[in-house]
Amino acid sequence: MIKRIIIFSFVLVLLSACKNDNYETGDGKHSYLQADFVEAYTSAAKELVSARTDDGDTLIFSPHVIKNWAATPDSTYRSLLYYNKVNDDRTTEVYAIAQVPVVKIHKLNGDDDISTDPLFLRSVWISSNRKYLNLEFGIKTGVEDGNDNIQTLSVVYAPDVNNSNDSRNPYIKVVHKQNGVPEYYTSYGYISVPLNDFALGTTIHLSVNTYDKGWVTKDLVIK
Repeated sequence: MIKRIIIFSFVLVLLSACKNDNYETGDGKHSYLQADFVEAYTSAAKELVSARTDDGDTLIFSPHVIKNWAATPDSTYRSLLYYNKVNDDRTTEVYAIAQVPVVKIHKLNGDDDISTDPLFLRSVWISSNRKYLNLEFGIKTGVEDGNDNIQTLSVVYAPDVNNSNDSRNPYIKVVHKQNGVPEYYTSYGYISVPLNDFALGTTIHLSVNTYDKGWVTKDLVIK
């Protein structure tokens, strides 16, 4: 069976983690915030202590950060980081950090039941370190009495294209299951797809079923 992630909850977490009702306009302490996708690292004490950006910069957190989703010691977490550099060195004050789900590409089995319900695709890009394919997407969601359904999302090799002998030209699809969740409003979030199985020069053909344009295919070259 393919591995799916629950997307309703993490989209809300991502958005709330980047919100500050006391944000200062003008030349306040939050006026020079930077935002980067990173790999964040925990210590033996289960504290987030540092991160490495997709551009290769190392950031040291001062103070350290504790998050429920980063509860494994000495581990790496894909994250979206908002921060201020305290001075000219690598020391960094974390303003907000949210986990970005890492979704591996899966091959479908004959008994896999997939849904390709639409979503919104805002952007897709390969990170500068060539380790991830990143998607910013939106889902329609809402709350309804008596409805506890959850949406799921995964990434699979396209079953209608021969991918078996062409690792430098793979076709993949985003698989989304609305699962009866009400479509009252749109929430946005990110996922990262690891690219460690692909060599430089690989062209990835990514297909997504969208609300506004139907099926869209993006061709991305790892270079």
